Formats: sequence, C-alpha cells, structure tokens
Amino acid sequence: MSKLWSSDDPSVWLAEYSSLDDKNSSLASVYKSRIQQLNKSNLLELNNWINEELPSIVKSRSPFHILKNELSQLMKWKLLHGQYRPRLQQLVESNSETTIIDCTKRAYTIAQQTSNNQEQYLSLVKSAIKILCELHGVGPATASAVLSIIEPNQFPFMDDEAMNSIPKLKPIKYTIEHYLLFVQEIRKKVQILQKNSLDSDNKQFWTANRCVQCLWSEKHSQTVSKKVKRTNSSDDETTARKKTRKSNI
Repeated sequence: MSKLWSSDDPSVWLAEYSSLDDKNSSLASVYKSRIQQLNKSNLLELNNWINEELPSIVKSRSPFHILKNELSQLMKWKLLHGQYRPRLQQLVESNSETTIIDCTKRAYTIAQQTSNNQEQYLSLVKSAIKILCELHGVGPATASAVLSIIEPNQFPFMDDEAMNSIPKLKPIKYTIEHYLLFVQEIRKKVQILQKNSLDSDNKQFWTANRCVQCLWSEKHSQTVSKKVKRTNSSDDETTARKKTRKSNI
C-alpha cells in the first residue's frame, strides 16, 4: 500500500504537492517538478493549461461545454500523464464538434447539481459519466478528467497511480462502477484531511482532485528516484571501465 494513502496527516500529503520552505515557488512546486522530471514533451504545458486555464474557459460559456480541440488536448495530457494508448487519441478525434459540444453540455449540466445524500450524489456522478462515455474513445477515466475541469471535488480524475495506491480498489477495473468506488474512497480521505487541518485555509485546500495529484506525485517520486539511481550506477560503471583501461596501459 502507498505510504501516503496510509497517512491521515495533512502535512505529509502536502509535502507531495508543494514546497513549504520555498515562499517564491508556485503552490504546486513539488507536483510540477515531478511532471518536469518525467521529461515528456509538452506534458507540463498541457498540465498547466488544463488545471489553470481550461476551467475558466469552460465556465465562461453558457451552458458549460468543451470543444473538439480541447478534448483532443485533454486526451494528449491523459496519455502522457499515465499509460500511453495512442489508439484512444485517434478515436477521440473521430468525434464531431457538434457531438462533443452536445455531450459535454448535458454532462456538465448534471455535474453542477449537488446532493448531500450519498446515494443521490453517486447517481448524479454515474449519469454524467455515462453521457460522456457516448463519445468515441471516452471511457470512465477520460470522462472523469472532463468533469474534473469544472467540479474537481465532485469528480476526481480516475488516475492509474492513484487507483493503484488504494488497496480496496484492487484489482483495478476501468468501469463506471469502479470509478464510483474510487470517488468514495478519495472523498473519505478528503474529509479526514480537512478534519485534521488546523488552519481554515488548509481545510479549503483539500479537494478530491488535489488528493489524486498527491498520489500521482508520490508514485513518480519513486520513478524519478529509480532513474537517478540507474544513471548514477551507469556513471559509476563508465568511470570504473575508464580506470581499468588506464591501469592496463
């Protein structure tokens, strides 16, 4: 199990997202640095656009909806951010502009409804996801990314790394029912982190999607660490070979 997932300490979670000792850094400094270290072309730019620009663009429209080129960019981000499945990009781009606008309008209309009743809330989540899954190449994971643009606390992104961090979700299934389980687990963790936060601002800070980003960051801190170790090991071997050649001269 993920060490982060087993912790209920907000400061432990925050360490996977932001550098508290660097006042000049962006809030998501740790999270963004790990995206950068993956060295995937355009991933950081796409990530910034999706998290910092696209939400206000979508919310400026009445009713809310996204365009074909925006869905295409969202899919590029998803494939770079997680497991790369190039066929999905082709399928998403086979949808017409009209169909994408219609589906996202209907899904966003449902997504904006709220309910304190758990059963009703999950029913709304399921309905919104099902509408987006009408689009070619869009499954529950991509649908959750689309919905998280306007409701990051109601619709956390169904991220591979985050799901693999949660024991109750194994084995992983890419179904709507599994996404509903994922939502419930993430939202429980959000409530715990909010409850354990001493500062009122920190309580507001914790959203479902931010928890997902922290779990992703934790996973990729391990990936980056392994890459560094392999690089150092390779450098050591090269140095050793050079020394051996010199001693034989």
